[in-house]
Amino acid sequence: MRKPVIVLTIIAFIACFLIGLYLAEIVPGKGSITGQSSNQPLSTPASRFQHNILIIHVDDLQAQSPQLVSIWGLIVYFPDPKLIFQRVYPLDMLENDKIEASFALSAGKVPNATFLKTLNKSLNIVWDNYILMDTQAGDHLSAWSGGPVLSGTEAGQEQLITVEGDAVRKLCEKFASQRPGSRDPFDWQSMIPDHFLTNIPFDFGLLSIDRLSQGDTPIKCDIYS
Repeated sequence: MRKPVIVLTIIAFIACFLIGLYLAEIVPGKGSITGQSSNQPLSTPASRFQHNILIIHVDDLQAQSPQLVSIWGLIVYFPDPKLIFQRVYPLDMLENDKIEASFALSAGKVPNATFLKTLNKSLNIVWDNYILMDTQAGDHLSAWSGGPVLSGTEAGQEQLITVEGDAVRKLCEKFASQRPGSRDPFDWQSMIPDHFLTNIPFDFGLLSIDRLSQGDTPIKCDIYS
């Protein structure tokens, strides 16, 4: 169980890191990071040393019924910064069918509560927050990190999942190469809110970025897929 937890932590760190950078640069106030309704439930992590984030990848958030592509867990560890990415779906396990059957988004693009509870139960991990992104957002992140293009994969979902794994590895390498006080700029306005949504609270996102970017300890990043 140790490996899955570590992987999920890395994913959470990266997600918070990216979101925090965006907020610090272009959002002038507090509130919802992505413009979603402020009355949707937000979760504050129970531990100050670990943040578990679900990264839910769909084909197109602008479609009438976005289709689930994959799910990754990102676990962020403090105070020594460490990120862990772990594939949650699809995997060769019985829970795949349950996860796929329970997936649904509201009209406001909020994941169904039953879907989130299914993920908590199947992995025996409590997820603090989620990031909902589509393939176009994945292409932007992959381009930033020097990874492969996800869209236009003609071989179908199986090939897309393989390419996605390569993209996550490049993203992990990119974050691990960042040093305190220096980072490569990223065009968040090309993604938010049409292709990238999250329920991570504004203040917590900024705090996580601050904790990850300060100090002399390099960020560690691992992947389990």
